[in-house]
Amino acid sequence: MAPDTDYRRIAREMDFEGFIHDQWYGPWRLLRNEPFPEQWDTFVSGAFSQFHFAPHEINVQHLKSEGYQDDTIFLVGNSIVDAIELKRREKPEESVFDVYPQLEEGDDWIRVDIHRRGNLLEGRFKAIIGAVKDLVKDGYNVVFIEMTATRAALEHYNLRDELIKLAEDHKNFLFTGLWPSYGHVIEFLESGKCFAEYTDSGSMQEELNEIDETMCLTARFNTDRPETAFDAKTNILVPPISRDFIHGFIKQIHKNKESLSESHKKLYGRNVGNKIVKTFINLDEIRKLRTFMWSHEALNFSFEKGDYRFL
Repeated sequence: MAPDTDYRRIAREMDFEGFIHDQWYGPWRLLRNEPFPEQWDTFVSGAFSQFHFAPHEINVQHLKSEGYQDDTIFLVGNSIVDAIELKRREKPEESVFDVYPQLEEGDDWIRVDIHRRGNLLEGRFKAIIGAVKDLVKDGYNVVFIEMTATRAALEHYNLRDELIKLAEDHKNFLFTGLWPSYGHVIEFLESGKCFAEYTDSGSMQEELNEIDETMCLTARFNTDRPETAFDAKTNILVPPISRDFIHGFIKQIHKNKESLSESHKKLYGRNVGNKIVKTFINLDEIRKLRTFMWSHEALNFSFEKGDYRFL
């Protein structure tokens, strides 16, 4: 989904406050173009799935509007909460601040995590990299995570050496590869040293709904987690409209971070894995449903012999 707003006006007027208001309080519209290719994977897998486990009520409504039957949709929450709780209990043997001592030296870090194929298009990607450089030169602490796709884009556009040089010249910029463990990510985001994550990740939007200390700034024009914006208000879209737009928008958010962080509604429940397992147990023992049914079975028709095996 995407905020039903005038992106050309937003870009022209740099109306940051208006754009946040549109996201949190205004109407949204369905937009299925991105993320690619994951969005297409979702369509295909959804089409042949017998059961659907929805993290939020909006997902339930979307599934119903697409024609899926009520009794095959279960509102259970999001299992990301289980993963985070597990990592909170099983801390890494080596702290993220031991792996990257530079992180200990500053506060209000902006962690940048960009890898979606749409954001690797030249216009978007150069806007993001340009904004990162401007934020660093303005004195903001920035840690940039280089994933496989990110490195390919940096090399393709001849930008990687610029970031390496930026890291050499500015102590407030850290340029790293993928972090050693997921536990390091959670440790850093909950440390109080990270002001915001600028990301195009879908799961990170969910994770930061569960983590109070770090704001989620999503580098996309639309999102498949719209509930994190208009319901929880833990997510703000900062689309890669231009270098100046990203740079100015993130500075404005940092300036108003206290007021923007006041509302923090957690969406995704607790013990979600248990809910999913219990649902399957109930399907098997109570409703006698299987993970696949023929059409005549779904319509409660049975043959006298009851033998549907292939010959």
